[in-house]
Amino acid sequence: MLRLVLGLSVVSLGLFWNQIKTVIPHIDPSANDPIVSISKPDDVILKKVSRVANLVTDKNDRDSLGIFNWIFSKRIESYDLDSQQVNDIYVGAAKEVYGDSLKGKYEGYGQGVTNLMKDALGTENHSVTNEEKTKLKTDFHGFAYCLVN
Repeated sequence: MLRLVLGLSVVSLGLFWNQIKTVIPHIDPSANDPIVSISKPDDVILKKVSRVANLVTDKNDRDSLGIFNWIFSKRIESYDLDSQQVNDIYVGAAKEVYGDSLKGKYEGYGQGVTNLMKDALGTENHSVTNEEKTKLKTDFHGFAYCLVN
Protein backbone atom coordinates (compact mmCIF):
# COMPACT_ATOMS: atom_id res chain seq x y z
CA MET A 1 0.00 0.00 0.00
CA LEU A 2 2.82 2.39 0.91
CA ARG A 3 4.55 1.65 -2.40
CA LEU A 4 1.36 2.44 -4.28
CA VAL A 5 0.96 5.81 -2.52
CA LEU A 6 4.62 6.71 -3.08
CA GLY A 7 4.42 5.66 -6.73
CA LEU A 8 1.29 7.73 -7.34
CA SER A 9 2.92 10.69 -5.59
CA VAL A 10 6.00 10.50 -7.83
CA VAL A 11 3.85 10.18 -10.98
CA SER A 12 1.67 13.11 -9.90
CA LEU A 13 4.75 15.19 -9.15
CA GLY A 14 6.10 14.42 -12.62
CA LEU A 15 2.82 15.27 -14.34
CA PHE A 16 2.24 18.53 -12.54
CA TRP A 17 5.86 19.68 -12.05
CA ASN A 18 5.51 22.76 -14.30
CA GLN A 19 2.53 24.04 -12.29
CA ILE A 20 4.19 23.19 -8.97
CA LYS A 21 7.46 24.96 -9.71
CA THR A 22 5.65 28.22 -10.58
CA VAL A 23 4.16 28.22 -7.07
CA ILE A 24 7.51 27.57 -5.33
CA PRO A 25 9.58 30.78 -5.02
CA HIS A 26 12.93 30.67 -6.77
CA ILE A 27 15.89 31.32 -4.51
CA ASP A 28 19.22 31.97 -6.14
CA PRO A 29 21.94 30.86 -3.70
CA SER A 30 24.58 32.70 -5.71
CA ALA A 31 22.84 36.06 -5.28
CA ASN A 32 24.90 38.67 -3.50
CA ASP A 33 22.00 40.10 -1.54
CA PRO A 34 22.62 40.48 2.17
CA ILE A 35 21.12 37.84 4.45
CA VAL A 36 19.27 40.44 6.53
CA SER A 37 18.34 44.00 5.77
CA ILE A 38 20.22 46.25 8.16
CA SER A 39 19.96 50.00 7.80
CA LYS A 40 23.19 51.78 6.98
CA PRO A 41 24.74 53.61 9.96
CA ASP A 42 26.51 56.93 9.68
CA ASP A 43 30.07 57.19 8.37
CA VAL A 44 31.61 57.71 11.83
CA ILE A 45 30.25 54.35 13.01
CA LEU A 46 31.24 52.64 9.75
CA LYS A 47 34.80 53.89 10.07
CA LYS A 48 35.01 52.71 13.68
CA VAL A 49 33.66 49.18 13.11
CA SER A 50 34.88 48.38 9.60
CA ARG A 51 38.43 47.64 10.78
CA VAL A 52 37.13 44.80 12.93
CA ALA A 53 34.56 43.60 10.38
CA ASN A 54 37.21 43.45 7.65
CA LEU A 55 39.18 40.91 9.69
CA VAL A 56 36.50 38.31 8.88
CA THR A 57 37.20 37.09 5.35
CA ASP A 58 34.92 34.06 4.89
CA LYS A 59 31.50 35.04 3.43
CA ASN A 60 29.59 32.49 5.52
CA ASP A 61 31.32 33.64 8.71
CA ARG A 62 30.62 37.28 7.81
CA ASP A 63 26.92 36.56 7.32
CA SER A 64 26.66 34.49 10.48
CA LEU A 65 28.56 36.98 12.63
CA GLY A 66 26.60 39.82 11.09
CA ILE A 67 23.32 38.26 12.14
CA PHE A 68 24.73 37.41 15.57
CA ASN A 69 25.86 41.00 16.18
CA TRP A 70 22.64 42.44 14.74
CA ILE A 71 20.60 40.38 17.21
CA PHE A 72 22.92 41.47 20.03
CA SER A 73 22.42 45.12 19.03
CA LYS A 74 18.65 44.72 19.01
CA ARG A 75 18.53 43.08 22.44
CA ILE A 76 21.10 45.03 24.43
CA GLU A 77 18.82 47.93 25.36
CA SER A 78 16.33 45.62 27.06
CA TYR A 79 18.90 44.21 29.49
CA ASP A 80 19.41 45.57 33.01
CA LEU A 81 23.01 44.66 33.83
CA ASP A 82 26.50 45.77 34.62
CA SER A 83 29.33 46.09 32.13
CA GLN A 84 30.90 42.75 33.06
CA GLN A 85 27.58 41.04 32.44
CA VAL A 86 27.41 42.60 28.95
CA ASN A 87 30.72 40.94 28.14
CA ASP A 88 29.59 37.66 29.74
CA ILE A 89 26.37 37.63 27.70
CA TYR A 90 28.19 38.31 24.44
CA VAL A 91 30.91 35.71 25.08
CA GLY A 92 28.44 33.13 26.41
CA ALA A 93 26.13 33.54 23.44
CA ALA A 94 29.07 33.31 21.02
CA LYS A 95 30.27 30.09 22.68
CA GLU A 96 26.77 28.67 22.51
CA VAL A 97 26.39 29.51 18.81
CA TYR A 98 29.94 28.93 17.52
CA GLY A 99 31.64 26.70 20.06
CA ASP A 100 35.36 26.78 19.22
CA SER A 101 34.84 26.95 15.45
CA LEU A 102 35.98 30.59 15.21
CA LYS A 103 38.58 30.49 17.98
CA GLY A 104 41.82 31.93 16.61
CA LYS A 105 40.47 31.98 13.05
CA TYR A 106 40.55 35.76 12.64
CA GLU A 107 43.49 37.36 14.39
CA GLY A 108 42.43 40.52 16.20
CA TYR A 109 38.68 39.90 15.97
CA GLY A 110 38.18 39.15 19.67
CA GLN A 111 40.26 42.15 20.71
CA GLY A 112 38.38 44.31 18.23
CA VAL A 113 35.02 43.33 19.74
CA THR A 114 36.45 43.94 23.22
CA ASN A 115 37.59 47.39 22.13
CA LEU A 116 34.12 48.21 20.80
CA MET A 117 32.68 47.30 24.20
CA LYS A 118 35.36 49.27 26.06
CA ASP A 119 34.66 52.28 23.87
CA ALA A 120 31.01 52.23 24.92
CA LEU A 121 31.37 51.04 28.52
CA GLY A 122 34.86 51.95 29.70
CA THR A 123 37.04 49.54 31.65
CA GLU A 124 35.56 49.71 35.15
CA ASN A 125 32.64 47.48 36.10
CA HIS A 126 29.48 49.51 36.71
CA SER A 127 25.75 49.46 36.05
CA VAL A 128 25.24 50.15 32.35
CA THR A 129 23.37 53.39 31.69
CA ASN A 130 20.75 53.86 28.99
CA GLU A 131 23.18 56.12 27.12
CA GLU A 132 25.81 53.34 27.13
CA LYS A 133 23.25 50.78 25.97
CA THR A 134 22.33 53.07 23.09
CA LYS A 135 26.00 53.46 22.17
CA LEU A 136 26.48 49.67 22.25
CA LYS A 137 23.37 49.21 20.14
CA THR A 138 24.56 51.75 17.57
CA ASP A 139 28.10 50.36 17.38
CA PHE A 140 27.07 46.70 17.11
CA HIS A 141 24.34 47.55 14.61
CA GLY A 142 27.02 49.22 12.48
CA PHE A 143 29.31 46.26 13.02
CA ALA A 144 26.59 43.89 11.80
CA TYR A 145 25.97 46.12 8.78
CA CYS A 146 29.65 46.00 7.83
CA LEU A 147 29.73 42.23 8.10
CA VAL A 148 26.72 41.49 5.89
CA ASN A 149 27.28 44.19 3.28
